[in-house]
Amino acid sequence: MVGSLTFIALFFSLACALVFPVVLCIVFLRKQRPGFIPVLLGMGVFILFVLILEALMHNLVLTNPGIKAFFGENVWAYALYAGLAAGIFEETGRFLVFRFLMKKKTEWKHGVAYGIGHGGIEAILIVALSLVNLIVYAILINTGNFNAMLAALPQAQAEALNITKNSLITADWWNYMFGGIERLCTMAIQIALSILVQRI
Repeated sequence: MVGSLTFIALFFSLACALVFPVVLCIVFLRKQRPGFIPVLLGMGVFILFVLILEALMHNLVLTNPGIKAFFGENVWAYALYAGLAAGIFEETGRFLVFRFLMKKKTEWKHGVAYGIGHGGIEAILIVALSLVNLIVYAILINTGNFNAMLAALPQAQAEALNITKNSLITADWWNYMFGGIERLCTMAIQIALSILVQRI
């Protein structure tokens, strides 16, 4: 059985990754009135430059057996690669938007709105959707329907989900709070980076 504290931690992280960005966006737009365009541009840059262009590069680089093996043996090298890739793609997209699409929107509130859009859609697509899956799995485990679902899946997929099941049951509940805390920090960083690039 998945414990009640684990459910609380999962819903806390979901609130941080889904509810907080939406509420922040609504409140900021109503109070500061920067317009919704910067938010949309922030969302669009994340989708285009990270989920599409950066992902294409990762597919090219990480499918090379030699490079994949090297990164498997050198965690710090992989962390450096991943960090540089994220920085290059995200900041290039951010710079191009401020340079060409938002050159007339130069107030701080426009930079914040862009950061909310960028960080918000990142939180929703990367973390919130995964948390929804985990919550559904936890409910299925506690209602006794999880094993029936596994039986209908291919073996490899069933084995992967069985690991998720064991983690939900045995892992310390507070581990599931880190995703939400990390998203709050990342939102703040995305907003700060947006203002920084806007001022360049």
